[in-house]
Amino acid sequence: MTIRAAVCLISSAILLCTTAGCIGRAYKPQPDSFATVLARAESRTQGDVRVTTVVPSPAEAQKFFDLDLYGRGIQPVWLEVENNSNDQLRFAPTGLDRAYFSPLEVAYVLRAGLTRSAQAEVDRYLRDSTMPRHIPPGTAVSGFVFTHSSPGTKGFSIDLFGAIGGGYAFTFFIPVPGFIPDHAEIETAKLYPAEQLRNYEINEFKTVLAEQPQRADLHDKPGSGRPINLILVGVADDLNHALLRSGWYEIPRPAGKDEVATAQHLKQRVADAVFRKRRQGGTDRNELLLWLSPFSVEDKPVWWAQTNQFFSDWLGQSVLDPDVDDATVYLLHDLWYGQGLASYAWVRGAPFEGESDNFFDTPFFSTGLRAVLWLSASPVSMLETKRLDLNTAAVTNQ
Repeated sequence: MTIRAAVCLISSAILLCTTAGCIGRAYKPQPDSFATVLARAESRTQGDVRVTTVVPSPAEAQKFFDLDLYGRGIQPVWLEVENNSNDQLRFAPTGLDRAYFSPLEVAYVLRAGLTRSAQAEVDRYLRDSTMPRHIPPGTAVSGFVFTHSSPGTKGFSIDLFGAIGGGYAFTFFIPVPGFIPDHAEIETAKLYPAEQLRNYEINEFKTVLAEQPQRADLHDKPGSGRPINLILVGVADDLNHALLRSGWYEIPRPAGKDEVATAQHLKQRVADAVFRKRRQGGTDRNELLLWLSPFSVEDKPVWWAQTNQFFSDWLGQSVLDPDVDDATVYLLHDLWYGQGLASYAWVRGAPFEGESDNFFDTPFFSTGLRAVLWLSASPVSMLETKRLDLNTAAVTNQ
């Protein structure tokens, strides 16, 4: 055989193998590895229906599926529904994620590098692993919903509808191993000495609102930061669950002087907790900074808060929105629509016009109105949210 003939033969073999899909790796999922994940599953029961769920970590998902789901922004959520009623139930995955991924969509975006036969195996495995839409009476079914990944605790709803009538709604907040939010590192009980702690009745609280900080601090320059435009009331779980239900997400302790979270100080410390919410655009987001105060209202902790909006300029760089009030109203409405707002009030403060902070040198303006929000861990109907009157005397921003 001549060299030319050999080269042609090898080339034909490579082309045939490529066409047939024999180049690539085999598919080797480990379904038995999920037993350790199930050990930390959480359950809720309503009447004759029980829902159990768990969210695997990136490493656990990699083992079970033999695919880098998290690397493509896909987070699998496993659930089981036990239907001990006499009604057939229908599961609506849109309650979990309105833009969830179908199993074959996941298989398609992750098929690169697999042999043709392995790609077919992935299709079957993912379809067989998916949560069914219907749960007949007297049965238990289980499977995955492929959602968009989010950092930190996964907050979601499981909605079930009966064929005869009625339905069930379950809310879960599931921690994901391997992620430690910034607020987990704060020892709140050690932030203030006992003699500084105060608990107020609602009418007493009105009188101290005007004394609350108007601006954050920047390093050694008190009151040179951006406005403290919110006061939140609620235990830590109430805040966390209300925010997660509205699509906000936790972050680890930020590092870097370009972060607002590390630049803004209050009571000589960076924010005790930081939450963010993605918006359209590469760097567009809302950010919420929280500091625990030494006060409480009717035994519920009071948090000083600052919220800011970021948008992208024409170069794609992140820019702080100068309209502080718009960020304040956005958060109030977002929590209201997310059914996490029990009560709210507007209180008067000093207006800011033509101000700028000394760290970012970015201008901002505000009418001085601040929102006081009582948050709820359990859902509150929008029609049941109460508006309170906490008007106080005007204050200065000095």
